[in-house]
Amino acid sequence: MKRKISMWTALFLAGELLLGSVSTSFGIGSSAVYAASEFGINVSPGPGAAFVNVNTTLRLSFDRVVNPQAGEISITPKGASTPFVTIPIGSYGLIGTSKDYELKWGAGQLLAPNKTYTVTIPKGVFKDADGNESGLTVWDFTTAPESNKEITASEFSPANNARVDAGTLAQISLRLNKKLLPGGGSVKLISSADNSTVQSFKMVDGEPGVDIKSSADATSVTLTLANKLKVGANYYVLIDAYAFRDDDFRTFAGISDGSVWAFSTKAVADFPVTPYPANGAGEVSTTGALALTFDRPMKPVSGVITVAAGGVLDGRTRWLDVNSTGVTGGGSNVITLNPASTASPLLNGTAYTVTIPQGSFYDQDGNVFPASGPYTWSFTTVSQAGPSVSSLNPSDRSEGVAINKTFAITFSRDVNFNGSIANGVSLYKSNGVKVPASVTKGTTAREYLITPAATLDGDTTYYIDIAKGAFTDATDSKILYDGLSGKSSWSFRTAVIDKTAPQLSSSQLENNRTIRLRYNKSLNSSTGLLTSSFTVTVNDEKRPIDSVYIQGDSVFVVLSTGVAVGQVVKVTYSGGLRTIQDTSGNAASTFSSREVTNTVESSMPTPKDGRISGRSVVLNFNDTLKSVNSYAYSQFAVTADGYSLGISSISSSGNTVYLTVNSDAGNGTVVRVSYNASSYPLQNQFGQNIADFSEFFIRNTNDTIPPEFQGATGAGNKITLSYNEGLSTTNLPMNSQFSVLVGNTPNYVTNVAVSGSQVILTLQSALAVNKDATVSYVPGTSGISDLNGNRAAYINLQPVTVSSTTAVSEITSATVDADELIVTFNKNMQASSTLYNNQFGVRVDGSTVGVQSYALSGTTLKLVLSTVVKSGQKVDMSYMIGSGLIKDLNGNSLASFNGLTVQNLTGTTSGNGNRPAYLGTLAASEFGMEYALLKSDSASVADDRSLYNQSVKRYSLTSDRVAASYEYLDKAGSPILAFEVPATERSAYVSIPLKPLLDAVNRNKNAKLIIRFGENLYSIALSDIDMNNLVTTLIADASSVSLVLRMESVPGGTFAPFEQKLQGQGLQPITGLMDVRMTAVTGSNFSNSQPVNVKGEYTVRTTASLNSAQTSAARLDLTYYDAVYLPTKVSKSGNYTLLRALIPGNLVVGTFLSTRTFTDMGNHWSNSVVAELAAKNIIDSSYGSTFKPGQKITRAEFAVMLSRGLGLQGDRDAAGRFRDVQPSTQTGDYIGAAAKAGIITGNTDATFRPNDYITREQMAIMMIRAMEYTGNYITLTGTPSGALSIFKDKAKIQNMSAEFVAKAVQAGIILGMPGGTFLPQGNATRAEGAVMLQRMLSKAGYL
Repeated sequence: MKRKISMWTALFLAGELLLGSVSTSFGIGSSAVYAASEFGINVSPGPGAAFVNVNTTLRLSFDRVVNPQAGEISITPKGASTPFVTIPIGSYGLIGTSKDYELKWGAGQLLAPNKTYTVTIPKGVFKDADGNESGLTVWDFTTAPESNKEITASEFSPANNARVDAGTLAQISLRLNKKLLPGGGSVKLISSADNSTVQSFKMVDGEPGVDIKSSADATSVTLTLANKLKVGANYYVLIDAYAFRDDDFRTFAGISDGSVWAFSTKAVADFPVTPYPANGAGEVSTTGALALTFDRPMKPVSGVITVAAGGVLDGRTRWLDVNSTGVTGGGSNVITLNPASTASPLLNGTAYTVTIPQGSFYDQDGNVFPASGPYTWSFTTVSQAGPSVSSLNPSDRSEGVAINKTFAITFSRDVNFNGSIANGVSLYKSNGVKVPASVTKGTTAREYLITPAATLDGDTTYYIDIAKGAFTDATDSKILYDGLSGKSSWSFRTAVIDKTAPQLSSSQLENNRTIRLRYNKSLNSSTGLLTSSFTVTVNDEKRPIDSVYIQGDSVFVVLSTGVAVGQVVKVTYSGGLRTIQDTSGNAASTFSSREVTNTVESSMPTPKDGRISGRSVVLNFNDTLKSVNSYAYSQFAVTADGYSLGISSISSSGNTVYLTVNSDAGNGTVVRVSYNASSYPLQNQFGQNIADFSEFFIRNTNDTIPPEFQGATGAGNKITLSYNEGLSTTNLPMNSQFSVLVGNTPNYVTNVAVSGSQVILTLQSALAVNKDATVSYVPGTSGISDLNGNRAAYINLQPVTVSSTTAVSEITSATVDADELIVTFNKNMQASSTLYNNQFGVRVDGSTVGVQSYALSGTTLKLVLSTVVKSGQKVDMSYMIGSGLIKDLNGNSLASFNGLTVQNLTGTTSGNGNRPAYLGTLAASEFGMEYALLKSDSASVADDRSLYNQSVKRYSLTSDRVAASYEYLDKAGSPILAFEVPATERSAYVSIPLKPLLDAVNRNKNAKLIIRFGENLYSIALSDIDMNNLVTTLIADASSVSLVLRMESVPGGTFAPFEQKLQGQGLQPITGLMDVRMTAVTGSNFSNSQPVNVKGEYTVRTTASLNSAQTSAARLDLTYYDAVYLPTKVSKSGNYTLLRALIPGNLVVGTFLSTRTFTDMGNHWSNSVVAELAAKNIIDSSYGSTFKPGQKITRAEFAVMLSRGLGLQGDRDAAGRFRDVQPSTQTGDYIGAAAKAGIITGNTDATFRPNDYITREQMAIMMIRAMEYTGNYITLTGTPSGALSIFKDKAKIQNMSAEFVAKAVQAGIILGMPGGTFLPQGNATRAEGAVMLQRMLSKAGYL
């Protein structure tokens, strides 16, 4: 640290320079004067420093970024003609970059003890960016004398751990076992309460209060206290290592541990106590704790505390033995009494007296409390309000209430019904006519049921009045419920009584033996239909019927013999004794010779429904199946919100298939099943293969969350309502529950149908393209619900996007971008095996273009065109039924259509030049940003093994296409190239030639490479890869080297114990573990790859709604079984939640939602910040269940928090520079990580002092260095002194720290203290450290 010179000295030096009588070089110890173009160096140890450790290193710091030049730095003993060591610039001895450097000269070369050294740094050894040079710098420092280990201290007075009377203690003393002299160091008496120095004694001759007496073989030291010590306090003594020396200048090692010499002063017998609540307090909680706060720790002795209502000891009194669990806090300053709980509260509005019997507690000096007689205080509990209503069923203003419903009212606590109150509970029609009803207790004492004496009228408004006092508190009948007025608080309308007959909407083969007759509404399934009511003919020949049953909206007729594809099937229904009826009792009409749809798809076995419960998936098919092969599970995929749950086994029985998955489906997740037959196809009992299917919705029995409305689209006379999950096809809403307005004119709904996750409304007339349309929906007795019965909410005047395309009822949109044309259907579709490209026609500006290929999956049809469509061109398409068909899952064929207008999206993003045909687009709707996508035909595919030994495909990108793509993208201004590995693969395994990547980054340093695999992105800045060094390491040419990027979902069970441990710490996985890594290979030698650790960005998306404060990505630390935070940003993109994490290199990464909490935070002012840092595991699990926010934070604790918050990887080598940091520990590794990042430097004696409490000044330095590490440099708007002028104690801020503190204050990372001070040497608490760290991480973009 530079020492300042006075103005007179500066003037003198300037005059001498002008006269030429002295050299222009002055040591830093004299605050050297430099020429205008020169700059200075801050050094450590500083000029004139004494007692420097002999194994120290020298540190240089600058006020700007500098670069080493040529020259040598020398360290020479005082009076010697040759240097102790000379360090050439550019050698291994000069370590560091930017502004901070360190000089090292080998572990075996130690400085001599008790010797003065001169350091010389020649002029111009360092230069800044403007060419300015560092000035000649010379300074001295003196090493510490050698320690004499034979010198020991004893006969401490007061003795170690003694308790003494503060009033009589005037001196402290010790004895040393050698003849010694004062060495110049200090003996410090320190308060244990806040580590402040009470008195410091300088060991020099003539120092007041210091008496040193030496004999031939001993030295006694007596120190006189300047003031009396506080009573009831703790103290310890520390002695500098150079406080005493012998005749050979060897020193006493000193005392650096506060436990070697510590003592306490006794407390006085009369001490204050503060009760809570205060004596005489009112409105006190009936369930809260009581407390006694003392000025010292107290422990229980014996006795029983009473909390008496009205001061009278009776049945209402609470009795608390001081040694029971009802009295806690023994050994601390706060004794807590727990006389009540939520289950057993105190009485409301009651005065209580607390009595503590004499001698119940004692302090560590044996003083008892109460000392004489009992201690009492009183308070009054909060007045009791009457019971309130917590819920009404049906809720107020409900519509579509069943006419035979029993109503329920639930109170906030247990109540009794008072039947003596006239008209206590009354049910009325809206016209005031009273309806007889009875009141009975429900399942609990809080619930009461109101049952009408007769069925209510349909489509009628009712209300329920409850008189005051009709219900009373169960524990006190004087506490009354105030009642409610039904007209304003509890009214509802009954459902419209359906009087229309069910209409048959379709008849088709469910499988080759079952005919499904589907109606337009739910049917009464309790009716056992007679087979004699039906007649079935096949090619006009009567076919026997085995059984008939009703399920949902359909009647199923099961034949005794199967039907072949193509045969003409007809069915007749004649009614009779038992008829087909809807749930309102309306009978369906009879019909004769209704033809039944019989196609390849309808005659093949397909799944009817399914469910997942825990880890068991059940799929019910429409036909009996043969027993499945035990390996057939590999043909299935089960996903929850798009993420695979993994499958471990399969079995079957009858028409049911059972799958066991590796993970549970969470509440609210949407579960789908897909099946693609391969080596082990599923077959029915007659040997027919079941049809492939994809994205088949199944019921999640753990789901309690209603389906969420996503939007409405319309075309022709259809409106499609889209939801986020599969919907139930039973108990559908009535037409009248929907309202469609077109330009404020009603367009009536004539039919409601459900397909997958969509509701399709048929309208009375076609929608007008040029008029605004809205749709509304009101739930009722029937309604929209998901597969688990959760009802969808109201829809109120939601806009309908009306397509300008030719009306195709099954299509919601058609778009083209370059050479990709995407058609989106309003339901899942499937293509027959004989569908050909030439069945599609596409015209661009009226000219036909070719269709190279098609792909149909779920609701999406993708056509790849032979020509790239340009911006502004008009596109339309056609589809013609031919040898192949497109059908929905019910076998309904898509009709031919012509002239469907396609929206042209080409050119909506910036760019120039002719885009290569093999460059597609990864839409912004996928991951929040749009990227150029290299198409899959730009890679060759080969079989290989994955990281976890699975059989996978390796995609090797072609060099010419990678090169051409980056050339085009560079011209377009966005040199970012993505490649997508099909989500059907088990892992992403991509090989990219190095040469075009090297050319791309040389052309544009912002070039990036992105790999997409399912819901995951792996992004790397090419400038972060040292490609030239990589080529040198591999001893190869760039054209023969390839980078290999891999992403693989870690198979379930691989890290099972680890994952269980994390879950035990409250970390619940959001997405599966992903192994992300990069290697390099030469030629095609993929089995011998070289790891390449490069920082990057990992992104994963999920449809789950997440709390960003509880969500993070983390890498698995297999050394310490820990999930280590990766700097994570959480954002929304459409229906997806995106988690973007900075990753340091190759790792296994997971995403987690944390439920961690600390039991001692409660309403603490830092609770939200601490909770966020704990949730992200920045505050790690070593803190246990308590955080202790008021405890001072140590240097080690803060360094670990800081390193974890920055996502640093532990570094044991860097930790080795500190002799007091325990090696091979997680704490040590993180201290090393912070040291490697340049955030901490340690002390001149090669220590870090991890257990010292960190000062606010030190904290500011660390955080500003951390900001610089993240690339967020803070520039002061003025001078450091100006920024710090707001603090009264600014003079206490060290010169070398001033700039750091000023930047931290300016940035708002660290604030001042009450009273206008900064307290630079004050210690921060854990809570304060957490808050300041959170501010820094947020400003750096790491939270």
